[in-house]
Amino acid sequence: MRFIVNYKFAVLALSLVILFAAAPAFAADTGDSNIAVLDLEMVVQKSEAGKSVQAAIEKREQAMVADANGFKKVLREKELKLINDRKAGQDDKAFEEAKKTFEAEINKSQKAMIEKNASLEKSKLAALKDIQSRIAKISADVADERKLQIIVDRKFVVIAEQKLDITDEVLKRLNASITSIPLK
Repeated sequence: MRFIVNYKFAVLALSLVILFAAAPAFAADTGDSNIAVLDLEMVVQKSEAGKSVQAAIEKREQAMVADANGFKKVLREKELKLINDRKAGQDDKAFEEAKKTFEAEINKSQKAMIEKNASLEKSKLAALKDIQSRIAKISADVADERKLQIIVDRKFVVIAEQKLDITDEVLKRLNASITSIPLK
């Protein structure tokens, strides 16, 4: 069994060696390459628009944390008041009513935080989609200019020559076309 696994590995390794040895010869025969590589993630992260979206997201997240801390503080104070009132001899009916009101406030606060988080996520996805659509248009323009037939995302490429990479050009054009995208 071990021999079969080693044999399969050897065949795979040999196939890769043959493939990579033949690739330069094939590329030399075909002239200019009609394939390009684009690091989409890097363009999104390093672009001015991507940075502005990230800054806006961080600002909203900080505001949400501050709101959550405020809710916690208020709810903790109300919880302590509820406990102290009970210890002071509050009757069962009044305690149950106060407890029910307190639990309703907790649920309301949790729901508000969930809605804010969902809204932020929706805004984040919309902004990312906007950036990606702009990158796609710019990439299509570059493809037309260079007569490219295919552009592959860098994360799907193991090895590529640097001359095939259009990331810097797409980043430069994106920054020239837009510097910020507002969160909705």
